[in-house]
Amino acid sequence: VSPLHPDTGQIEECVASIRAQPVVGDARIVIMADGVYPQQEHRRSDYTEYLNRLTDLVNSTWVGVELAVHDRHRHQVNMTRDALATIDTPCLLFVEHDWLIRPRGDLPGIDWEACIETVTGGGVNVLRFLYPPVISPYHVHMMTDTRPVTIGAVPVIRTAQWSQNPHLASVEF
Repeated sequence: VSPLHPDTGQIEECVASIRAQPVVGDARIVIMADGVYPQQEHRRSDYTEYLNRLTDLVNSTWVGVELAVHDRHRHQVNMTRDALATIDTPCLLFVEHDWLIRPRGDLPGIDWEACIETVTGGGVNVLRFLYPPVISPYHVHMMTDTRPVTIGAVPVIRTAQWSQNPHLASVEF
């Protein structure tokens, strides 16, 4: 449950930002909707209305978007495990509802073909997209590399750290 619910504007922007991408823009999108935390039970009506609005978007506006609603809180990892069982492609793009995939300022767009080849070719299991493109001083000690290395045709800084930024991952991984 988000403080923004029942408003769907944020996820509408997220879906639009994915659809605007070359190569991946027409991919099937699965929106995972978790149940309500017991501590947020007082927000259930807003969340239910949010799900109703999402259902309307899926049924009348969006193409190739599915809604996977869970009747109880399962945590993101369990919903992801369920969704992975339905994926028939070698990789997936995972984007939180409050992130956007789009060029910003003078930053180049994502070379999706190179990224997909790097993941499906085994160069890396996961490419995590970093925005802003700066490593936090608090995370520098978790970086394997001190400067970008090129894997496939993609410059990367390898890390032992994880943040839930948008990422392209091998489904097998």
